[in-house]
Amino acid sequence: MHHLKKYHLKILIILYLGCLIFIGLRLRFRSYEYFPAIASTFDEQVVVWAGSSLINTSIPTSWSFIDDYLTENKDHLVKIDGWSISYDYIKPGLQNLRSFPIPLSHKTEMELDTGYRSHFTMVQPQIEQPPLGPLLSSFLSGSYKLNTFSDVRLSQIRVPVIYLSVFSMILVFLISYLSYGLKTALISSTLYTFIPTLIISQRLAVSENYLTFFILLGVLSNQLWLKTLNTKYLVLNTLLIVICYLIKPFGLALAMVTGLSVYAFAKPVYYLIYPVIGTVISMILFYLYGSFYSAELFQKVVSYQSHRFTAPLQALFKILLPKITNIFLDGWIVFSWIATFSILAPNDIRKHFWVLSPIISMLFFFSIYGGEDYGWYRLLLYPFLTIAAGYVLTEALEHINPFINILFLIIVVSTNLWWGFYGVDWHPLANILRISGLVFLGIFTIGFIQKPIYKKINQITLALLIVGSLWLSVQTINNTQKFYPTLSDQTSIIPFRK
Repeated sequence: MHHLKKYHLKILIILYLGCLIFIGLRLRFRSYEYFPAIASTFDEQVVVWAGSSLINTSIPTSWSFIDDYLTENKDHLVKIDGWSISYDYIKPGLQNLRSFPIPLSHKTEMELDTGYRSHFTMVQPQIEQPPLGPLLSSFLSGSYKLNTFSDVRLSQIRVPVIYLSVFSMILVFLISYLSYGLKTALISSTLYTFIPTLIISQRLAVSENYLTFFILLGVLSNQLWLKTLNTKYLVLNTLLIVICYLIKPFGLALAMVTGLSVYAFAKPVYYLIYPVIGTVISMILFYLYGSFYSAELFQKVVSYQSHRFTAPLQALFKILLPKITNIFLDGWIVFSWIATFSILAPNDIRKHFWVLSPIISMLFFFSIYGGEDYGWYRLLLYPFLTIAAGYVLTEALEHINPFINILFLIIVVSTNLWWGFYGVDWHPLANILRISGLVFLGIFTIGFIQKPIYKKINQITLALLIVGSLWLSVQTINNTQKFYPTLSDQTSIIPFRK
């Protein structure tokens, strides 16, 4: 009988995750080719162009703003020709690489999606970033089969990352389950499916969206190693460290997580050889890749990337601010950060290790690398922030924490009301909202009284607010075309109304 119940529970869990996959895909594919808009970032193009040109010509060609690529081309005909930049009608390839001008640059105007035109400085070879992210974007989207750069469409290159995001949801469920149990896993995977910032950000065909999946896979392999002590999972983890770095240098965060786990769970120090080997191999491969085209150019452009440095505290402050391609004050993200800070108690380090170590490792590398304030840098953090939020909400539902309930009301519910009913004039409803807020405050306050009836009222109220906020998150996605064009890098807690 017990085995039968466990079997039925597994079937229900599989069905529930299937529903989340279906809903997640529906929400992410809704107007996916329009939001984020093509003009909000061209990093999607830089990735897929480099990959498609690398597959077709063996030389990565894409746009860049780094001056070390720029060349004088007087008295020579330089133009875009297929997936490369030709020089006096000659196209580059491996057979003439050593005699071909390196680097080569060409400023041109291209027509992209729906007639949108923009200027780009195309460079060849474009070797400032590792090649695996571009190769994944080009191969999985099929863009390498097209004729040239301007043929690429957002509706094509965003499809693979959307599907990958729902597979990431499954990994979030598994990591949560191994860390905290079934209840937290179900809540965390549900939040990962519905949070608006995640839905919109996970449409971007940038390397970070590919990296997120492999980081999650690496964390899961690390968990399985510690659970089974089977070194095959450490070997897999080592391979994933290499893959992550060759997608984006931030991928070294996985090596840091693995190294920290050796100490946190008191394993023999010789296990550190695995993340060390993964780190060394990945760096060597990236160096060999760049130096194959031009060691001097590679050192210059990588040096430029490493000098894009801001003060560590400033870089971390930027990361804390919710952003997609522009600032988007999503209460779910703010609440997730608060949830993360709330589990920093030193006596629970092992319990919360698989949430805190990835977040801290990534923040460390963000502070080291510095750079621009791109919204998609946050993509690597969102799965673990979501797990932290799922854990805190699970605890609040089981043990009643009036402070968490009140914070959820004023941070998540309020912002979801704003975005879910964007454009509504709230002034006539102000008093109703104030009274409703006081009623909920009163309900959560009586949670301090240790009586079963008050506990049950708090549990039901919080559960209803969570479900209501998830519904409002869906309405937020439905309203994307209304609010997204109004977002900017300047914001205020009080919305401006003309």
